[in-house]
Amino acid sequence: MPFFHRKITVSYKIALIAGFVFLYSSCILAAPRDRNKNSYQHYLKAALLDRLGSVESAIEQYEEAAKLDKDSATIHFNLGADYARINDLDRAKEELELALELEPENLSARFLLALVYSSLKEEDAALKQYTLILEKQSESDPDNTNIIIALAQLYYQQNDIGKAVSQYRHLISISPDMHEAYLFLGILLSESGDNEAAIANIKKSLELNPDNPDAQNSLAYFYAEKGENLEEALNLANKALKKDADNGAYIDTLGWIYFKQGLLDKAMEKLERAVMILEDPVIYEHLGDVYSAKGLYEKALDIWKKALYVDPARKSIEGKIDALQRKGN
Repeated sequence: MPFFHRKITVSYKIALIAGFVFLYSSCILAAPRDRNKNSYQHYLKAALLDRLGSVESAIEQYEEAAKLDKDSATIHFNLGADYARINDLDRAKEELELALELEPENLSARFLLALVYSSLKEEDAALKQYTLILEKQSESDPDNTNIIIALAQLYYQQNDIGKAVSQYRHLISISPDMHEAYLFLGILLSESGDNEAAIANIKKSLELNPDNPDAQNSLAYFYAEKGENLEEALNLANKALKKDADNGAYIDTLGWIYFKQGLLDKAMEKLERAVMILEDPVIYEHLGDVYSAKGLYEKALDIWKKALYVDPARKSIEGKIDALQRKGN
């Protein structure tokens, strides 16, 4: 199976890039001096209490300020920040969402809200906020490679393959020797169905860095998927495994090549090892295919069902299970 980002929780690196210029210590917003004198007095008391570390007392003063000036994004932002500091994340979320309703361009509130969403395991909401932040940063710094890569990963995690592809194409246009960009672009293109372009980009990645095991493995896997150049695929897969012998994805690729060569016993040996290392529905499906080809139908059904449990969206497995169950009847 090819190497790529997994669609899991928001990575620390993305959060760091998104928040680099919005650290809380440097983003206390301007006091709402012009809005309401009494509210301003409470706000000043709250800010002083914050500095003294009396967070709960500060919250009380911010709440009083908010009663007198309910439309102040500044007050709601600071309330949200303090609720986050005492780990009252639901209240933090409520206040920060209100701050953004009042002031959508407030990137400090957006970043803090993304962190709160992540802490609440609301990953899709967090992804959306990080994306909006980085898109805004990209407007003023369009050639920042860190922002481009982070945006590409965020788009991928949100299944927006087209936008992710555009980011990597832009990255290549400004960094034409970045071998990782060609690799990631190739894998994204394969997910969009453009296998020829995918292979061409992975070959370019290997041209720039012939010893990259991720690129070696990915090209080997795509050859195996197409049932072409299997000897070259075998050579590439073994090269990758020399650098990382216990990589479950690399072992899966080798097992899948053996399967395409009709070497079922070798395929089964490698794929059974791969599933011990890496819980992945692709590997489970491959192993089920081998079991089925060897006539081990109960084992095939069991492992395919496990694959569906891990990834219920894999419709290809449902068809295999149905076909095998009909065959058994």
